[in-house]
Amino acid sequence: MRLGQIVSLLAVLIAFPAAADTLNVCNKTESTLSFVDLDSGKEVVRRKTGRSPHEIALSADGKRAVVVSYIEEGHVGEELNVFEVATAMLTKTIPISPHQAPHGIVWIGDGPDVLATTEKSHDVIKVDIDAGFIPIRIQFQPDGKAVAVADLNGGRVVVFDSESRQQTASIGLSTMF
Repeated sequence: MRLGQIVSLLAVLIAFPAAADTLNVCNKTESTLSFVDLDSGKEVVRRKTGRSPHEIALSADGKRAVVVSYIEEGHVGEELNVFEVATAMLTKTIPISPHQAPHGIVWIGDGPDVLATTEKSHDVIKVDIDAGFIPIRIQFQPDGKAVAVADLNGGRVVVFDSESRQQTASIGLSTMF
C-alpha cells in the first residue's frame, strides 16, 4: 500500500470511525473510550476521556454517549464527557463540581437529560447535556427519612418523605438567601 492510500484510509477512519452498530467500552485504567464495530468485533478507534471512566449512558437514538470521570487513587472525578457516537468525537466536557465521583448514569427518555449518582458527594444530579447545566440536585438526608430536591430552574427546594414519597415542604430559593 502506498503512502497516499494509507493517508486516505486514515482520513476515512478518522472522519467516520463508528457506525450505528457500535459498542462503546470504557478503559478505566488508561482513561479512554473504545468504539468497537459489532460486525467485525474490532476496535475502530480509541478516544481519551476524563480520568477513570467507569460508566456510560447512551442516548435513546444511539447518537450520543455520556461517560463519567469516576474515582481512582489520587483523583476524584468531577466531570461528564459527551461523545458523538458516529464520529467518536468528544463534543463536550461538563464540569459537575461540587458533585464528586459520578458513577451510575442513565439517560432519561429521548431528551437531553441524564441522571447520575455521585458517590463521594452522596447525591443524585440531573444534567441537561445540551446546556451543560445541572438543573436538579437530589440530596439524601443522613437519617434516610427525607430526600431534598433542588430545582434550580424552578427556584425552589422540595422535600419528600422517603417512605411515603409524599412532598412535605416546598421552599423558594429566594427565601433562603
